[in-house]
Amino acid sequence: MFWINLNKFQGCFGQLYVMGMKVEEEVLAVWLLDNIPDSWEIFRVSLANATSEWGLTMEYVKRGVINENIEQHHT
Repeated sequence: MFWINLNKFQGCFGQLYVMGMKVEEEVLAVWLLDNIPDSWEIFRVSLANATSEWGLTMEYVKRGVINENIEQHHT
C-alpha cells in the first residue's frame, strides 16, 4: 500500500534532516510524486499540472496523496 511508502519516505528524509542534510522542499515533492504508484497516474499528472505555476511543495503533495488514498478506499 502506498500509505506505508509515504511513512517510510517521511522517515528517511526525517533521518537526513536530523543528520544535518538539507533537501530542498521542491526536490522532496518531486521525489514523492515520482514514487506514486503507476495506478495513480491520472492523480499524479493532475497534481503536477495543478501546481506547475507556483511550484510543488511537500505539504501539498502529501495532502493530495492522503486525500486520494482516502477517496480510493471509500468508493
